[in-house]
Amino acid sequence: MNPFNNEQLTIEQLKQDCLCYITPEGNQVKSSRLFMGHFHDVWIEKLARYFKVPVDYYRSVKTDRSMINNLIREYDGISEYFKNGKNSFENRLDNIELNIFVSYEEAYTKLMIDLTWLCVQSIQLVIPKNDDTKVLFVSGGFSQNEIFVYLLKQAFSNKKVIVSDIQYDSALGAAYILSNAFIETGDI
Repeated sequence: MNPFNNEQLTIEQLKQDCLCYITPEGNQVKSSRLFMGHFHDVWIEKLARYFKVPVDYYRSVKTDRSMINNLIREYDGISEYFKNGKNSFENRLDNIELNIFVSYEEAYTKLMIDLTWLCVQSIQLVIPKNDDTKVLFVSGGFSQNEIFVYLLKQAFSNKKVIVSDIQYDSALGAAYILSNAFIETGDI
């Protein structure tokens, strides 16, 4: 979500699942949607079955910068998990051969590289042409994924990436805005 982008929503952005929300004050908040959590959940189950590890094994995978650099160099910007972008997810589940990876750690790291690239593309959709923001806030479940945060910081090296450690901060923010609206109208 980018409340600092006042540019009009384009047809191309709409086709790529961008929206504009309106604040209680009537200002737009441009937003780009990507269901990373769903993509991640489906793939970690598939990886767990293939590599015969517990589903939550991904939590033990550490950021291996050497592996990340090797995978980025080897695949040269090509996504193994999402060859045709985020809209190709459903038809790719059975088309990837996991035996191309030497370990769960390598397969999971490549998944995170591919997911992060989709996320970067989604974020770039809501960054205005004359962007002067200096900070990118990350919240939600992926804010606790050290591989994702590392890759996001690399992709947006020109910005300070701040990771929220508050659970449910989006819901908390929405509740705060609603409570202020009710207080202003005297309904509370």
